Amino acid sequence: MKFFFGTYAIKLKTFNEEDLNLDEKKYSNYTFLVYVKVFHILLIPFFPLEKFWVIKDEYSNDFVNTDASLRHQLTLKQLKIKNPFWSFSGCIIFCIPILFWLFNILGGLFTVNKPQTDYEFYVAKKERIINKIHHPSLNHMYSIEVHRSGYKDFLEYDVISFTQDTIVLKLEEKVLRVSPNLNYSDTISISKMELFNTLNTDNLIMDCFFPIKHLCQDSISNNFKPFYTIESIY
Repeated sequence: MKFFFGTYAIKLKTFNEEDLNLDEKKYSNYTFLVYVKVFHILLIPFFPLEKFWVIKDEYSNDFVNTDASLRHQLTLKQLKIKNPFWSFSGCIIFCIPILFWLFNILGGLFTVNKPQTDYEFYVAKKERIINKIHHPSLNHMYSIEVHRSGYKDFLEYDVISFTQDTIVLKLEEKVLRVSPNLNYSDTISISKMELFNTLNTDNLIMDCFFPIKHLCQDSISNNFKPFYTIESIY
């Protein structure tokens, strides 16, 4: 028997003539042993190969051959004997880490495909905006929504320059609603620290409201105080 891999046989059960409904006079001195041959790796059984019988004469202590009639009866009995669970132990040990890996892969797919809640959506949106402000680029475009007097204006500003402390934006496009037109500044400078202080406020999850000085060239009275929202940075 090879140690690293190979086959070996293990006795499963022992029967006498009564267990097999054989002629007592003819087989009373016989012991019937059924073995299972398994394939192993490092002596750990991976799967069964076959079952076979060994017949021992208790008087002479010799192993004896069978005739056709006895072989038929033993074969019928052998068909009813199931392979033991332990004969597959190597396969089970081998498959456990594979199953864990598959479960992790499938679990990851279900997690990816799981629809986001509104809260998760807005948190992810806010994190993306903060990350873009942290790492500005000249090809970034700011989509800004202006809330005023029950109406909204939509502005598109392009990043034309930036420093460690500020980001300079240039107005590229504006969509005005029914509300009175405001004279929006063509170029504005945003303080990164001021944005971070506002965006990192815990209660500002659903909307990214922030102040931008000099966004409007018109003077703002006490009755007119617009709010600005960064819808996206792309």
